[in-house]
Amino acid sequence: MRWLLGKFLLIIFGFLLFALNSTALVEINEIMYNPICNSDSCEWIEIYNSGNTTINLTDWMIDGKSFDDVIILPEEYKIITKK
Repeated sequence: MRWLLGKFLLIIFGFLLFALNSTALVEINEIMYNPICNSDSCEWIEIYNSGNTTINLTDWMIDGKSFDDVIILPEEYKIITKK
């Protein structure tokens, strides 16, 4: 019975270690707003995945608009413009 408890604790510890090690963090890195330009594509934001797992932005929304199957890899930047 004691070895079963030890095995259970080892599994829990391994799961927690994996969960703490795999993080996905999206940061807004830069913003260009209200530039002197005649096009909507002059306004943009740059996002950065500072985590170590891939993030799917399909269900994300900015200004009421969703993304079309956009993936951002770990340590990757994406620039989002108005369309």
